[in-house]
Amino acid sequence: MELKMQFVTTKDGRQLEFGTIGNESGKTVVFHHGTPGCLYTFMEYQELIDLGDFFVIAYTRAGYGESSRDKGRTIASVVDDVRQILDSLRRALSVTWMSKNFAGEITIWNCHWSMNGREIVMLMKF
Repeated sequence: MELKMQFVTTKDGRQLEFGTIGNESGKTVVFHHGTPGCLYTFMEYQELIDLGDFFVIAYTRAGYGESSRDKGRTIASVVDDVRQILDSLRRALSVTWMSKNFAGEITIWNCHWSMNGREIVMLMKF
């Protein structure tokens, strides 16, 4: 499988870098990288991705890689960024989140309460 690189322009005019890989009809998995990091960190999970019927969205958080900086951002800011990526791809309401570190866990829990009806399942790797 090959990573398909994309960008989405946010409502406030920033660019967010993200990539997709896998079966487009599979379960949506969003990968949240830690600090420092970028969307390519998800490649540590390649074997898991290959085993399942998944559509993985790995994004680069604001201010990292090719994603525009979000001045004044908070941990909660990632919620709207990810929502805009999911909406641009017209992905279903059921989403599984993956993260590599504790900062990702905090962000994902924040997203859990803020994603307006999207089912959130969290997978962690330390």
